Amino acid sequence: MEDLKCVDTKQASEILGISHNTLNTWRSQSTKQKPKGPKWVMIETAIRYRVSDLDKYLQERTRGDK
Repeated sequence: MEDLKCVDTKQASEILGISHNTLNTWRSQSTKQKPKGPKWVMIETAIRYRVSDLDKYLQERTRGDK
């Protein structure tokens, strides 16, 4: 169940080290054909980010020696 833990936009922005406005912009510009930013979930009217998706997003963008 830990992989289903969700955070709100403010918490996600802190985890990623970016502005919450950036996440809002990425979501508004994202399409199925051209996704932008990490995956997100809409629960009723609330936007949430799975912590596991944020981790995956960061890992996919990690550069340098592995």
